[in-house]
Amino acid sequence: MDSLLQFVSRRARWVLLGIALLTAVALAGIVEIRTGSLRLPIDPSTDRLLPSTGDDRLFYDKVRRLFGSEEVLVVAFSAEDIFTSDHLRRIQRLTDRIGRVTGVARVLSLSNATSIRGADGDIEVGPFFSTIPEETHELERVRADVLSNPIYRNTLVSRDGSTALLLIYLDHDAEGVIATSKIDRQIATVANEERGDAAIWVTGNPHVKAVLSEMLLHSLGRTIPLAFAVVGLVSLISLRSILGLILPLSTIVIALVWTLGLIGWVHGSLNLVTTSVPPLVITLGFAYVMHLLAEYYRFAHQVPGDENAGGIGLVQGMLREVSLPIAVNGLTTSLGFLALALSPVLAIREFGLYSVIGILFSVILCLTFVPATLALLRRPKRTRKVLRVPPLDRLAERLAEFDVRQRELILVATALVLAICAVGMTRIRVGTEYISDFDSTSPVRRDFEAINMKFGGASPFFVVIQADTPDAVVDPTNLRAIEEFQRWLETQREIGSTTSIVDFLELVNRGMHDNDPAYLAVPESQRLAKQLLLAAGGKETSSLVDGRYETANVLVRTNVSDSFGMASLVERIQKRSARLPGSLSARVTGNVVVLDRALNDIARAQLQSLGSAIVTIYFAFALMLTSFRMGLIALIPNLVPIAVFYGILGFSGITLNLSTSVIACIALGIAVDVTIHYFARFNREARRLASERAATASSLRAVIRPITFARLGICLGFLILVTGDLRSQREVGVLAATTLAVAWLFDLTIGPALCSRVKLVTLWDVLTLNLGAEPERTIPLFEGLSARQARIFVLMSTLDEFSAGTRLFSEGDKGRDMYAVIDGRLVASVNRGDSRVRFGELSRGDLVGEVALFAGSRTADVDVMADARLLRFSEADLERIARRYPRIGVKILRNLNRVLAARVANTTAAIG
Repeated sequence: MDSLLQFVSRRARWVLLGIALLTAVALAGIVEIRTGSLRLPIDPSTDRLLPSTGDDRLFYDKVRRLFGSEEVLVVAFSAEDIFTSDHLRRIQRLTDRIGRVTGVARVLSLSNATSIRGADGDIEVGPFFSTIPEETHELERVRADVLSNPIYRNTLVSRDGSTALLLIYLDHDAEGVIATSKIDRQIATVANEERGDAAIWVTGNPHVKAVLSEMLLHSLGRTIPLAFAVVGLVSLISLRSILGLILPLSTIVIALVWTLGLIGWVHGSLNLVTTSVPPLVITLGFAYVMHLLAEYYRFAHQVPGDENAGGIGLVQGMLREVSLPIAVNGLTTSLGFLALALSPVLAIREFGLYSVIGILFSVILCLTFVPATLALLRRPKRTRKVLRVPPLDRLAERLAEFDVRQRELILVATALVLAICAVGMTRIRVGTEYISDFDSTSPVRRDFEAINMKFGGASPFFVVIQADTPDAVVDPTNLRAIEEFQRWLETQREIGSTTSIVDFLELVNRGMHDNDPAYLAVPESQRLAKQLLLAAGGKETSSLVDGRYETANVLVRTNVSDSFGMASLVERIQKRSARLPGSLSARVTGNVVVLDRALNDIARAQLQSLGSAIVTIYFAFALMLTSFRMGLIALIPNLVPIAVFYGILGFSGITLNLSTSVIACIALGIAVDVTIHYFARFNREARRLASERAATASSLRAVIRPITFARLGICLGFLILVTGDLRSQREVGVLAATTLAVAWLFDLTIGPALCSRVKLVTLWDVLTLNLGAEPERTIPLFEGLSARQARIFVLMSTLDEFSAGTRLFSEGDKGRDMYAVIDGRLVASVNRGDSRVRFGELSRGDLVGEVALFAGSRTADVDVMADARLLRFSEADLERIARRYPRIGVKILRNLNRVLAARVANTTAAIG
């Protein structure tokens, strides 16, 4: 890694040129250079939110192929009475004009709906009127025909005759057509041109999704610039320099361009889930840069140098300090998000992969773009002023003292907070609210609710009834059972109307009997039912029954606008369907049903993925700190913010949904960042100061400023979302900001409190510590240990360096430490009268000071004859190693006993 750091600092211009070229390529993936059009679309499609496999999805796809899609655009024409010549004429013109819009497959309205009635002993199938009626009695006839028709009553026309619907079926790719050509807008324009004195309402899932897509795009266009403004302001306040403003913003912009550009080049898109990737890149990228620049200014203040000189040496020194924590942080956070790639839902997999890409790009730029830029600049001036933030310095001192002295209190308080959060977690509701996500004044919500109120339901879904044999559906017994099932459905408060093959057969049967209302009933025989379908069926029944009369479809329209109500309704329907005859079975499906289940599964899958991420991060910590126990200790500060988030979620009543479920991942990524930087700093300071308590104060002073200002910028960035158009955006903004603000307090208390009484051993230390050749063979204390285990014991103790001519200790000195010679040469001696008695020389592998380890007093003088490195350890160190690394501790104690026993034996033999 050192060679890479050397290249970045010494070849800074080449590095920046390469970054500029890559940025240009990435930009071409976002915007079409020649036309300026956006290549990276916002995809409102729910297809990516549905599992790519699974029984629910496969069954829904099968039903759509069999009966067609229930996804239609709906235009409502509402007046005091629609059965007037003027209103009927307007509806007819609307139907014709909308039908000519590109992308519209067909339009069903009162002007072209099929009426079935008897005429002179025969069945007449045709429209309710061929020409617009002008006479009052003709208009009343049309009204009577429509409102007595069970298929269209409360489906095309409201029960009170005041509102008519136009059902607009789009080409096969409805969502894609709307997204590209804005069909819903064209249709709304046509409708308003023909409205006259009537009210026009537009709804339907394709329209809602299109508006949602526009809102997301508009929100991104507003919140991302505001986020950059907030980040820039916080950077300027924190670092108090133009450089401190430009570098963080530039780094985040480039990281974002690279991430979005790669998504564009692989023909990806931003959907309801992946729109969270840009805020994630901004927040984590800002935290990385703040840590790096804080270290840069600290290093510039501590290392003397000419302010007029270049900054290559300064940059190299800074990189040696922070490059490893930043790289490990990025890798650990990426592993956490990579767990989302296991999700069966495409949108979640994309979110996980895009997040990993954005995080890695942010790390790469922090370690290349930022240092390369700094290397080309002069040393910063007024570093003391930049570093000095008196309130934070005082806060760090007080926190350090509090964390060390009140360690037990902090841990008890943390346990209490976790217990309270656990209670809140039991109240979490998993679900999604659709229309209520829009403001009450939003046209989308207003129109949806208006149609819901008029018709008792604006959201369609299917109840598919399957028989075990062909023709079974048209058996009179089964038809009556379906009719009874329909009537039960219509008694449910969430259902406005239902339509099935039973309604069609009853109409035809009535027509065959000269429109006698008494015959608006199920045909008396299966043979008659089939004859009626052959006589008047065809295209009119293709959406209600299959050609084998083995599967029937009940189209249900509901006013439910949230997943809780839908789940309850579906459960009741499935329970009631058990009362159908044994030859029939029913199953509920439809876009709204499958999506409800998928969204709930997504939220739960997020919990599972979060669990996988936590486990992954734990093992990464354990590997980094070379101890499963220390991995758990390092994990605790990362779990508390997540617990706080879920506790707030439960107590606030906000649902765990597609938007809010992402907050835990973001909080985990930011918490990991703080943990790694603090533990890395504490590890260095504890070795430098040889005191965990002193290291706590020194580490907090070093990290409190970047942590505080980075967290301030992130919280303010999330609060920008409260300006969003959707309620879910505002909830995410408040929840994320609150969670991260609370987490800041715990970051500066739990981690330091846990570290204040432990010794850290990092994997980097183990790999880089030099103990000479084969320490496990040349140093008896390490016999039976691997080279890695020997290094761990050394790092758990203290490795001191002494120059030649130094006295290690004198006879009679107090002490509880003993030493193992790693390198160098020592001499032990004592004064006896006027002469000095030498016991001999000590070299690599020898032990010295063992008596003091147990007796507390030195029994000889020991002088360093050649520069030496000595491993110093005490009884407390031996106890610590035995607790944290039992296998190493057992072998060390065994070897120590052997060495001391051999020394006693040799001494006894010499005396004898």
